[in-house]
Amino acid sequence: MYQIKEIRSINLKEDSPISTLFGTFGAWFKVFFWLFYLPFSLFMWALIYTPRVNAFIGRLQMLTMNFVLTHKHPTQNEITSLFIEQIKLLLRDHYVLAIVMIMIIFGLFMYAVCFIGLKHSFYGKISLGDTIREGVDRIGKTTLFFVLTTICGIFLRKYLTTLHWDQTVLAMSLTNKLCLSFFVIILFSMPMMLFPAVYVFSDEGPWWAFPVSLAKSFIKSFAIYYKNILKYIYLFLITIVFWIVMYLLLRLGIYLFGLWVKHNQEAIVRYALSSPDSLKNLLRMFVFVCWFILGIYTYVSFFLTAAVKMTLFIMYPELLENEEEKEKTNTNYSELSDTFYKQLPTTMASQAGNQDTQNASSTQGSITPNNGGEGLSVPIAHKSDKPFLNQKIDKEEFDRLTSKE
Repeated sequence: MYQIKEIRSINLKEDSPISTLFGTFGAWFKVFFWLFYLPFSLFMWALIYTPRVNAFIGRLQMLTMNFVLTHKHPTQNEITSLFIEQIKLLLRDHYVLAIVMIMIIFGLFMYAVCFIGLKHSFYGKISLGDTIREGVDRIGKTTLFFVLTTICGIFLRKYLTTLHWDQTVLAMSLTNKLCLSFFVIILFSMPMMLFPAVYVFSDEGPWWAFPVSLAKSFIKSFAIYYKNILKYIYLFLITIVFWIVMYLLLRLGIYLFGLWVKHNQEAIVRYALSSPDSLKNLLRMFVFVCWFILGIYTYVSFFLTAAVKMTLFIMYPELLENEEEKEKTNTNYSELSDTFYKQLPTTMASQAGNQDTQNASSTQGSITPNNGGEGLSVPIAHKSDKPFLNQKIDKEEFDRLTSKE
């Protein structure tokens, strides 16, 4: 990890942030699908078929129906409180409580590896194994950040509720709501999206000083953002255009699918009533289409938050460097000191001092020694077309000497 000291600006021409972000986000789909969406879908599918959870879902449906029937116009708070009470009853079952704990651990693991996958998306080839290993190494930081932000979000929501901000916002016109949302996203939400990346991928202090590390990362994330605020506004506007295009494509796909169903309604009904297996196949196909659409929607919905975090690696490409590669590139071989040569005998010191001159007199394919002291007792007049053991030759000479012509 690195301690970010200098804040560099995004260069729209050299860094090409928009095309880079779209490309890396497309590469991130590999991480998203294999390390989040597919395992999460399989886990939820297995959870639905768990007998006690399945019984809980049926009981919750019955209670909800009875609640709606007895209350003509139930409020959202009443429905939420009913759901929370049923969750409390469910958690009294130790079997279900164990499943919930597994879900929490599983969710934190997927959050960590998908977060680390944002960095690995900049690599030429994404290794899921390396992504998992680095995600496990940094799962402590990501978990701590997730828990703290969740707690802060709960307290902030309660504080805003006491100030009756929700009623104030509801009383605004649509234009004022859009303007308020725009400024909240631009001035506060987007730098907060950059905050986790700065905290996780920079070394701002030891674990015991994590409050100071959080504060420094928070300040640095806002400093990075506001130094590049015009570029981030540009990114936000591009994201809005992207969302509009995706929304129109989704509506077009739903319209075309509905049109196809309308024209083939009789054939579909005949196929569904032909046998029980046909009806099951239709239901499976419907579930698969819903799962596919949900996957696309979930993936696209991550674009803004992922893109903002990815900008950190455009401004600081050294964060992408592997620690092992960093050690290799920073390896400095210490040169021999002058005292070493002074302690040598006179003849050895003179030979060491004249080593560069002797090497310079060597040519490709032949050796022209200065004094015949090459170490192999070669006469002065001797000409050799074979290299010495430590003589470096180019590829063409190597091919000639190894009969590859």
